[in-house]
Amino acid sequence: MMLTGTCKESDAYLILENLGLASNDVAFVRGLSFSRPELTMKMHPKSTKEKTIGEIITLLKELNEGKCIIYCPTTVKKKKKLKSWKENTIQLMIATNAFGMGLNDKKVRLVIHYSFPLSIGNLVQETGRAGRDHNPAKCIIFYTRHDICTNYTIITQSRES
Repeated sequence: MMLTGTCKESDAYLILENLGLASNDVAFVRGLSFSRPELTMKMHPKSTKEKTIGEIITLLKELNEGKCIIYCPTTVKKKKKLKSWKENTIQLMIATNAFGMGLNDKKVRLVIHYSFPLSIGNLVQETGRAGRDHNPAKCIIFYTRHDICTNYTIITQSRES
């Protein structure tokens, strides 16, 4: 049994192919909506690094309870930090999009993207970490035009290869 909340059907067929499974051995069950009314989404244009970090600090100070995940486009593997997160000894995690897949932590009240996510799938997956208990939560995306151009370049190059 394989379960996911965000996998596209075309991606699921690729997974089946890579696992050597026949598609007629699989049943796809899909919900009707990605509706998450408890989430508030906001876009913040980035100006300078210092101002953006200042805005993030303000957001963290406003977080009265719960946890925060800050997604950054860097690759850092920290098993010890993940363990601390799961044990509730830290309330703030700065991570790449690999963190959070399969995570069901009901204490996440704030998700911050330091750069625009690479895809809508990533956006849905990552913002979906917040408000798992159906209580209000915030999702903030900091972005620049450069972030969007960089994402476009990455997507274009991956399609060509």
